[in-house]
Amino acid sequence: MPVLVETMGDISPELTKKADEIKEILDEMEESSSRTWTAGRKYLTSSQLVLKCKEPKNSTERMSGAHATPLVSLLI
Repeated sequence: MPVLVETMGDISPELTKKADEIKEILDEMEESSSRTWTAGRKYLTSSQLVLKCKEPKNSTERMSGAHATPLVSLLI
């Protein structure tokens, strides 16, 4: 954040004025993203999902909707 303010502060004075607020928002977004990735990793590595999806019987076998729905909800 300091590099951004230093580089772009002259062009966009709002960056300088609201640097603390912007940093707080970015920190919150980073924490939220980390929680989402952690939840996704836990879900993907759960033994039930790994057993059902690890070894497809053929090239057309797909993950079931019941397993895919929670994954999609992690992305939203």
